[in-house]
Amino acid sequence: MEQITFTRWIETIFETQEHELDCKQFQNYLPAFVETEAKGERLAHTAVLLAHLHQCPDCEEIYQGLLFVVKTEAAENWSADTAAGTAVPIGD
Repeated sequence: MEQITFTRWIETIFETQEHELDCKQFQNYLPAFVETEAKGERLAHTAVLLAHLHQCPDCEEIYQGLLFVVKTEAAENWSADTAAGTAVPIGD
């Protein structure tokens, strides 16, 4: 465990970017970031957000949880629309 922690610290040092976000800044972008990621899209500043996620396990955990919720809700809404016959068939 100690070797893994040390290795992660070293990787983080070498991955430091000129422009980085702190946790508060990251969390301000989080709702839009999760929405676009769930749709398979990208924000203009996705690389900076992903860099923060790689370096911050706390924000990574929050991001993964929120992404799971958004994807689950989207799947449930799609299933409900399909069951109700309101889904638009592919190709129409």
